[in-house]
Amino acid sequence: MFSCSSNHLTHEQELYYRNLDITRREPKGDTPGGSILDSSLIFQSKLKKYSVKSIVCGEFTQFYFYKTKRIISDKNLEKNICRKKEIEKYEIKNKIKQIFDEDDLYKKDENRVGHTLKEIELRNINRSKFELQRLVKSNIHDFKTFITLTFDQEKSDININDITLANKKFNIFRTYIRQLTNDFKYICVPEFQKRGAVHYHLLTNLDYTTCELFLQEKKLWNKSSKSWQVGKPIKGWSYGYSLAKPLDDINVIGYISKYMTKDIDNRLFEKRRYHYSRNLKKPSEYYFDYDNKLDFLHFFKHICEKELVYKQEYVDKFGDIVEFYEYRTC
Repeated sequence: MFSCSSNHLTHEQELYYRNLDITRREPKGDTPGGSILDSSLIFQSKLKKYSVKSIVCGEFTQFYFYKTKRIISDKNLEKNICRKKEIEKYEIKNKIKQIFDEDDLYKKDENRVGHTLKEIELRNINRSKFELQRLVKSNIHDFKTFITLTFDQEKSDININDITLANKKFNIFRTYIRQLTNDFKYICVPEFQKRGAVHYHLLTNLDYTTCELFLQEKKLWNKSSKSWQVGKPIKGWSYGYSLAKPLDDINVIGYISKYMTKDIDNRLFEKRRYHYSRNLKKPSEYYFDYDNKLDFLHFFKHICEKELVYKQEYVDKFGDIVEFYEYRTC
């Protein structure tokens, strides 16, 4: 649908958007910098409309194309008691629906999601899964090992079915590793085994071959898969079984996100569904108004020299079609 080559723009257009002085909306914890879109340059209101939302995850770039324009509000405006009136005035003036930056999207053949607690929780799980995938993609070249940590009732002094207590033990382990390594990076997904015990799946930047935290390689029998697994235990985990594997020829994104189950598990209700180190790169969000010349040209700057790897159509809660595209740097 959209071209990935800069050859489709004239020389004058390329010079035009290359010289734009545009700033971006920074995610929490990110360092300000770079030149991207600030919709306040398009119109003076603190309420900004957009028809394209872009999420940059390292070498991956995702685009959501909305048939109906959406609104993103300045967070500083949320403290203003007149915010609701401003929104209503803006909506009436521009004759658009009052839609904020929330992606409740469903495939076209899915039933509409209601508002029961179970459905809301399922929607939150799916949102967390997408956030996890974006975080992995943003740091995909940093991860070198996949580590599994489990609890053994005979070795552990806690109730191994209690996620709160298990997280405390994991935090002790995480702190221990950070004290012994420089710039420790990880993403961790907790999961419940069939027997009810908590265990953890981690992506880390610890090198399988050179990291001294790994013990001698051994061959262990996996009761769940009924197969032998080869890997290295890791120091600092004294509560049960641990095993690290290199990430050679493994689909990192799919490998970790599959543990973010879609099934409703009340034991994880209102609990963090994944943990990560604060030194990871965060995805960046951009907002474009496709009808605006500045945004249109700047959009092509993002899409140039990228390869389309996935596309899908969704339906939002208003019944409008939302087109999703994911590109990867060639």
